[in-house]
Amino acid sequence: MAKAQQKTNTEPKPKTNLIPFKNGKKIRAKKHPPETIYLHESDYQSLMEAQKKAKLPPDRLDLAAKRIAKYREAERERKLEDLFPKASNIIFGARSPRRAKRKIKNSEDFFKLVPFRNGYITRAKKNHPPGTIFITLGEYNALISAYERGDIPGHLLDDVARNLIEGREPKHIKAIEKYIKENPPPEPKPKKKKKAEDDRLFPVVNDKTIWDSEIKNYEPEEILWLTGKELDIVWSNGFGREGLQALLEVVKNYKLPLVDGRRIPKAKVEDYPPEKVEYVRMKAYIKSRMPIPSVEEVISQQESNIKALAKDIAQEAAQRFVKDIIPESLSRHLSPEQIEVQKQDFAYGLSESLQKQLYWELSQARVEAKNKT
Repeated sequence: MAKAQQKTNTEPKPKTNLIPFKNGKKIRAKKHPPETIYLHESDYQSLMEAQKKAKLPPDRLDLAAKRIAKYREAERERKLEDLFPKASNIIFGARSPRRAKRKIKNSEDFFKLVPFRNGYITRAKKNHPPGTIFITLGEYNALISAYERGDIPGHLLDDVARNLIEGREPKHIKAIEKYIKENPPPEPKPKKKKKAEDDRLFPVVNDKTIWDSEIKNYEPEEILWLTGKELDIVWSNGFGREGLQALLEVVKNYKLPLVDGRRIPKAKVEDYPPEKVEYVRMKAYIKSRMPIPSVEEVISQQESNIKALAKDIAQEAAQRFVKDIIPESLSRHLSPEQIEVQKQDFAYGLSESLQKQLYWELSQARVEAKNKT
């Protein structure tokens, strides 16, 4: 009975999720590109309703979204100023005492540029987010002095900083350029080169793996060396030409090192003299060591080419037969229709014979290549 008397709360919870927005639409990817705008869900829905009515282009939608986000941020700043006045010395959220609004001794660094955003000097030394403003230490201290006097509210500090930049006098611009020239930023530290993985390589010949003791029985050009990951792809797709073909479709066409025709791990390249190391493309390396196809596979691959070649040869031979072989003493007694029929019969019969001969020669070439291996 007590459970029946309990009232269930049917009121919807307020929507506070931030939605990434850019180029006039919601971003569904997990990684967001630069200059992404973050909107409250209610603001996003209102923007989409306005889009349906007015049919705004994407750039106008982004401009409206930026204004909405800026308004929400300013509204939040005003609420924080009301809740936590300056006299209470309370730092809200992620702001630490190091980022508190305070003056910095500028002395001779009066014209040093500092990154400024959301009323604070940012901590980042590089990769500054969009909207970062670069002002001098003198301009920053002037802003903080005006803020402490109550002349500028906190949510307008960024706007005033932008106005200061636009209103710089030529002499101040020259002084800033001179300071930057005399105090260039430090050179970035060279990135450590990523150490190559010392992959273990497995020898493969035709359609099987071989033991290390069998390597000496083959020429280096006959052995295909694969890493464990590459070998797994071959095995999972059926060992042989099918597996290597599947590997060709997924492998990246990077360069790999060879020494005397044998693939070596990238981590061991420095163990060999540079003149002995040869680099080839991965796909070309796999193709050069693929097993010889069967006769049926070769013929099926070349069937259309064989028919086209036989037809071309037969037509040219029939034309020359009519022109060069049939004598005039005979041709003058034949009508043009009879000569054309003679030419077509000759071309058809010759084409059939040529196809059989080409099939046989192609199978012989395959047999000889197989015997060589």
